[in-house]
Amino acid sequence: ALHKTLLKHAQEGGPELDSGKPAQWIDTDQRLGNTGAATLFVQMAIAVMGSYRDGGVSAVVNLRDPEEASIVLISPPSDEKRRTQHHPHGGDVFRHRVAPAIDPANYPAN
Repeated sequence: ALHKTLLKHAQEGGPELDSGKPAQWIDTDQRLGNTGAATLFVQMAIAVMGSYRDGGVSAVVNLRDPEEASIVLISPPSDEKRRTQHHPHGGDVFRHRVAPAIDPANYPAN
């Protein structure tokens, strides 16, 4: 339903959203599959990370009910606040810092 609405909006002169540009649009159904009852929470987590990193507002649109939509807008903290927040090991608070269980150095490059 959302895809049809966005396509119609673009055909009527509105901006076209490109799902290949994650800063513009992330189709969680296409990228992650069905996440069930956790869908809205997964979408909000992605929006929090995107808004925090890019500094803009994100909209989470959930169409679980065919008769209505849930829309949540997520805004990041101010630039001043984000500059003071750091991961304990430095840098981006959302950066993944876990070493892989299987060390890639143990496998030769093909």
